[in-house]
Amino acid sequence: QERNRVANQIYFFLRDGMDEMPEELGLKAGNYPESEAKLMELLSTHEGREQLKNILEDAAERLASGEAELKWRHVKSPEYLLSEIADLDRERLEFPLPDTVEVAQEDFITQDEIDYALGRGSGYEHGAFRIYEYFMEGHDQKKAVAFLKKEYGIGGGSGGLPGNDDSHNEHDGKGIRLEKGSYGNPYAKVLLNWNVVEKRLRELIKEDKYLSPQGKENYKAYKEEQAEKARQRELSRLEHGQRLECKKDIDALIAEKFNGFVLPRNTADEIIDKYGIDCVEFVLANTVTHFDYDGRFSRNNKDWAKDIVAENEWENNDLILSSHPAVLDGFTNQARRYINVIREKEKEAQQKITIDGYECVLVDEWGSEKEKYLLGNDIEDSSFYYAQVNGKSFEYDHKPERGEVEDDYINALAEEDIDRHEAEVFSRFDGTDGIAEPDETEPQQEFSQEKSQKLSWHVVHDADDEYGNPTQWSATLSEGVFLWIDKEVDGYAIYDTADTTRPALETFSTLQE
Repeated sequence: QERNRVANQIYFFLRDGMDEMPEELGLKAGNYPESEAKLMELLSTHEGREQLKNILEDAAERLASGEAELKWRHVKSPEYLLSEIADLDRERLEFPLPDTVEVAQEDFITQDEIDYALGRGSGYEHGAFRIYEYFMEGHDQKKAVAFLKKEYGIGGGSGGLPGNDDSHNEHDGKGIRLEKGSYGNPYAKVLLNWNVVEKRLRELIKEDKYLSPQGKENYKAYKEEQAEKARQRELSRLEHGQRLECKKDIDALIAEKFNGFVLPRNTADEIIDKYGIDCVEFVLANTVTHFDYDGRFSRNNKDWAKDIVAENEWENNDLILSSHPAVLDGFTNQARRYINVIREKEKEAQQKITIDGYECVLVDEWGSEKEKYLLGNDIEDSSFYYAQVNGKSFEYDHKPERGEVEDDYINALAEEDIDRHEAEVFSRFDGTDGIAEPDETEPQQEFSQEKSQKLSWHVVHDADDEYGNPTQWSATLSEGVFLWIDKEVDGYAIYDTADTTRPALETFSTLQE
């Protein structure tokens, strides 16, 4: 029975909570009896329990990192299920039991349990956030009650109270009903009418007890997401408005210029100059795509249009031009020719540079005279980018951010510095580099490049800045002697100790120096 219960909980967590069933275990979302039997079989052996444990631990990590989210929250948490599996692994001890066992049951529902149920929101996605925002706006009781009735609607679910698997809740026009025990025969229940719900929610929000600390973090992320969606909607609205004006002007211009036989050359030029390439291309492509069945549009223009507007969408139906299809096809040809001329001129105007033997279009430049960064896009293969600074070049299969190029440059300088210091130290161990030879009459410790300890340099990642960029490097010179390079406010400093509050051996304005 215990394995049956745990198997049931794992099945619904995977199917309803994660919306995925591990194929390697032979589980199927649409075959509950066979999947439950398979889970019970796995739970009956240590090896099977280990398999399930790995799957649940992976799910817990993805939920915690935000990579995945629960599709249905009325399921057991992966942590709870892992504890159940661990319990099945424990050695069982048997104790004699009396013929009957009386289990004490609370025949009431506490205020804390009520607050917990209210804090979960209406049961719909982001319901708690909408309730919180509405009450923060300061509406009166009558409006707040009407809002709650609409937000909650009619419905319910199980697990409405903390720590009680047999609890459930229902909500309708009368209020919220919380119960413990079986459906139809609860041993504890309470009905909160909407006036009571409204009053308690107002108190919890006023006392800052409605949202938990984690709930507040989630609410902050929710607000940022809503703000971004609103911004995108506004941009789309403005863009659609411009396209609508463009559509009206194209129809008006064709009606004005077309004499029944010929559309004057360069008619499309003034529309493109006024609205820009992207806007005119979209309106024309949207119309051609809508009339894809019409033979009066050329196949060439139909193929061109599909690269811009993949398929006809109802929200763009008000952007369909009403001019005669044959005339529109000619206008589209004019527009495409003029657009090609503009783009060729733009290409010719682009500054070209050569980086590491590759001819590129200059796409970005920054820095100072001492450290001038250039970023180019390969003309022959636009998927590659090349960066150059002070004679050093770097290749990328993507367009890098400035910070990425700067980090690569710093790391290259650090590697050169490491090699230079290694050479200097080895030359001193060999008695070269202008160092006087020791007195042969006195015993001397012999050093050579082969016998001496090889320098070991590394980035001190504990000192990385908030963006993950390195700010400190260290190297072992010999027998506990270290060299440290520290990035400071005005440059770089060299120390013979990790304590950078002590005087530096020497300072430089750049890492290259």
